[in-house]
Amino acid sequence: MQQGFQITQMNEIIIYPDVYPNVREEDIVIPSTGQWVGARLKVVAVQRSSLAPGHVRSHIQLFTTRSAYA
Repeated sequence: MQQGFQITQMNEIIIYPDVYPNVREEDIVIPSTGQWVGARLKVVAVQRSSLAPGHVRSHIQLFTTRSAYA
């Protein structure tokens, strides 16, 4: 039996439309829909769309980590 074993998962999340302009690195996000509903994800990097905010195709791409402990 192992104690204190940690697994870190990297995830990529794309948010359509660009409705959360204040998301920054080191923030904790908790998705309300999709595969990671209710999971606490730490934002490692944020990449914004080159389109103007509010444009139909504008989006934010988040790179997150999720840690699981045994």
